[in-house]
Amino acid sequence: MRKLICFLILLLPSLALGQNSARMLSGVNSQTGLSYTFVPQDATRLTAFANAGAMSALLPSGLSQGFQAGTLFSVQNLGSGNLTITCQGCLIFALTSAGSGTLVLVTGQGADLYSDGAGNYWALLGGSSTGGGTITGVTAGVGLVGGGSSGNVPISLRSDCLTFQTLQWNGSLWSCANLGTPAGVATELQFRCGSAFCADSSLFYNATTHTQTVTNINVNGIMTWLNAFGVSSTIPITPACIPAAGMAVLGVNTDGNFATSNNGAPCVDIAGSPVPPGVAKGSVLAANGVSANPVYQTKSFLDVRDIAGVDCTGVADSAAALTAFTGNQPGTNNAITGKTLSFGSCPQIKLATTWVIYNQAGFIIDGFTRSGAASKGINISWSGAANGVMIDCEYCDGFIMRGLNIQGNANAGVGIQIDKNGAGGIWNTTDGILANNTYQGANQNWIGVSISPVSMNNVEDMRITDSAFYCNATVATTAGVGIKIGNSANAKNEIIKHINVTNCLYGVWKLNGSMQVQESEFTGNGGTCASGSGADIRIDTNTDVDIIDGNLDENSLQGINFTLAQGHPVIVRGNHAAPAGCENTSRYWFNTGTGSGSWLIEGNSWDSDSNLVKVIGSSSGQQGQKIFTRANLYPNSIFTPWWTLGDNASGDDIQVSGDNLLAYAGQAGGVIPQAASNYPSPFQVFRGYLNGSLTADDFAEQFIPAGTAGSSGGTFLLKHQQGATGTEMFAFDGSYPGMLIAQIPTPAAPTITNAGAAGAVTDTYSVVAYGALGNTVGSSTGSTGTANATLTTSNFNVVAFDSVPGAVKYCIWRTVAGGTPSTLGNIGCMSALQVNFRFFPNVWGTAYTSNNAGVRNHYLFNDTGLAGDSASLPASNTTGGLSVAGPLTITSGARVSNLYSSGNPGLISCGGTTTCSNTRQVNGYTVYGSATLAAGTLAYAGLPFASTTWLCNTWDITTPGTTSSMVQVTDATHATITGTGTDVIGFQCLGN
Repeated sequence: MRKLICFLILLLPSLALGQNSARMLSGVNSQTGLSYTFVPQDATRLTAFANAGAMSALLPSGLSQGFQAGTLFSVQNLGSGNLTITCQGCLIFALTSAGSGTLVLVTGQGADLYSDGAGNYWALLGGSSTGGGTITGVTAGVGLVGGGSSGNVPISLRSDCLTFQTLQWNGSLWSCANLGTPAGVATELQFRCGSAFCADSSLFYNATTHTQTVTNINVNGIMTWLNAFGVSSTIPITPACIPAAGMAVLGVNTDGNFATSNNGAPCVDIAGSPVPPGVAKGSVLAANGVSANPVYQTKSFLDVRDIAGVDCTGVADSAAALTAFTGNQPGTNNAITGKTLSFGSCPQIKLATTWVIYNQAGFIIDGFTRSGAASKGINISWSGAANGVMIDCEYCDGFIMRGLNIQGNANAGVGIQIDKNGAGGIWNTTDGILANNTYQGANQNWIGVSISPVSMNNVEDMRITDSAFYCNATVATTAGVGIKIGNSANAKNEIIKHINVTNCLYGVWKLNGSMQVQESEFTGNGGTCASGSGADIRIDTNTDVDIIDGNLDENSLQGINFTLAQGHPVIVRGNHAAPAGCENTSRYWFNTGTGSGSWLIEGNSWDSDSNLVKVIGSSSGQQGQKIFTRANLYPNSIFTPWWTLGDNASGDDIQVSGDNLLAYAGQAGGVIPQAASNYPSPFQVFRGYLNGSLTADDFAEQFIPAGTAGSSGGTFLLKHQQGATGTEMFAFDGSYPGMLIAQIPTPAAPTITNAGAAGAVTDTYSVVAYGALGNTVGSSTGSTGTANATLTTSNFNVVAFDSVPGAVKYCIWRTVAGGTPSTLGNIGCMSALQVNFRFFPNVWGTAYTSNNAGVRNHYLFNDTGLAGDSASLPASNTTGGLSVAGPLTITSGARVSNLYSSGNPGLISCGGTTTCSNTRQVNGYTVYGSATLAAGTLAYAGLPFASTTWLCNTWDITTPGTTSSMVQVTDATHATITGTGTDVIGFQCLGN
């Protein structure tokens, strides 16, 4: 059997090459150490190992220089220890068809190792002189047939070649080839220089790589040859065919013809890796399974170099070629739908016109690298007209563009444009990802990424992440924008995360829709330091909630500028700014804009900065925005509180501008209350609905200060408001040592202004405040000398006045009427509990009066020609009383003065005076009082009894238990009391 194998080994080269190629060894390489690495010279000698210990030898891969296909190493183990040969990154096929990374030779055993051209080795083992074994099977190697596990086991070369074909070794296996010259080798070469033939050129054929090196080639000539079948072929010679002067390496096919290039040029694969016939252009050599030999198969991605006309050196324009591949209309060309287009080996692309990607879905355009701030992505540069769009993606759904370095240079207007514009598209433009890209442009109007600049539909759910944006125009003139979102209400849920924007007028500018800007860094945006008009983020309006979260700023001019009306909240949280003196001090860092939306600004911080005093607020004045802030760390202690700006749109850190409040500012220029004024707080309303009723039931609370800085305490008022009328009440938990019921103070004089057309007549007004019991006297009057002669709903007088503590309503008297109407008296009343429906519409209800005075804590009453009731102004303040519906128990060690009780029996206290007013005369009442008597007698007059029948008792208050005398006279209203001169005498008279 061994003789047969040896015979085959000697026969194979002879069959393959058709000549004697016997191998002659030059000597023996004796190794006595424990380790050794094979060198190319070992292919010409026997390498013998002799050592008593275990020995190891490293065999380089068959792809290494000097170890390529056809190389043979002979090895013998002469030592008493085993020899382990390890294949470096390759396999040795000896005992199994699967191969092994190692081969062990025992004492006396030898082997021949053949390199197969694919990096691996085939081993022919010899026997061991010190042992034996049983052959259990013979397996035919690559290119051989036969084998078996018992009996005579024949092995032979394959015998399935066709007529006129022979076996040839192609570097990895035996294959059938045509008779004659090796496949692809021309039998005759001629070059035509113009009309004449040039001298024959020499050539060299490499059977392993299937390439043919041709020398002495004239550029721009024509090459003709006869292939192996005698067929003449012609190919033009261009500079692209000749990598070196006068020499070309041409790939050849097994049909005897030269291969064509991947881009259609006649000279392909100058690098020397032609693709066999029948294999799709652009295929790659890849394995289909573990340890399987690689085969040519279709790539899992598209290589941009496979597109005819693409120049990866960046010299020629590639836009037309790319657009022809990805941008054909009408939307039936899905060239990259569901595929990856690789730019990984194409470092430079130049665009002279727009590269259009049209109607594609589920694709990836991949630079196979990260770009970002390092700008290391595949470079795509613009050389076209000013303000041109570099990449325009229309009707693109579910896509990714990554690893690109977009260089707009001085002319480009837009780096990447994402839209849904034009005819024939079938995909929505949604769910796109732009990641790991760099966008740079020096055009004054440069936009790195433009989303939905035209379309009003479906350009939404875009994610722009891990990218860098640079606006490289002069700072003083830049109008550049990092990311711009168009005026589409459907441009929603645009996610901008972890980007860096530098030196743009606006880092992110959203005209409409909604977005989230997260975990990004903004540097030097806004224009010229301290005076530019831009900002890190500009929001014109929104159709959903905007979230600005976790961003950093350095050296920019403004954080957020909201310029138009919004209808949805803006959440600003967890951001930090370090403008470092570049802030525009005339602007609010967070400018809240206009509209009916609200802002939640929480957990933000600024570096210490004494110049940054306009932190939060609106430059648009009273616009109705509600601001809720908490847990912010401000740049200084002297910033302007937005709740004192005279803007009812603003609230403070405890959210006092909620819909349930009539909020007003603290002391500030032109804003009430003024210094030294003790105004009560606004009412805070708590609303509920009983048993699902649609009618609201409210409680309102109010604090009434009592002195400077609260030094003398204050009053907390609760009012139960049911509809337009209600019951005032107090609720206390526990016992209190006393209660003081004060009178409502008289209101200040009102201020009268004119609305509509003014006139020349004089109208005068007074205000009366009312409590739960009683009313105040009329206020001092306020007048206007420019009232219209006839008051109407178009031309009227506005009566403005301030609140007083404890009032539940106010009534207005017209005391002088210079025109029509001419009636005087009470012309109308308004509740003290009111809100500004203009800015807080959510508490609209019949229980409240509308106050359109903004944040100024005063009331407005319009005299539109109201009729007076002819009543006189109240002359006395009857407030401050106590009304008790049930029994009243008073526990006191001293007599209580000025006590009045309605009902029977009743009490009238005349106090320490000598007169009880006749105006309190009611039959059946008891008169009670006390007096300090001087020497002699004290006469009381005005006792409220019509009868001359008296029963009067007196007693000594100073000395309890002592009774003093009283002399009754016949006069119905007088009594004379005689005392000691210093006693306090109490008296009680009963009559009817």
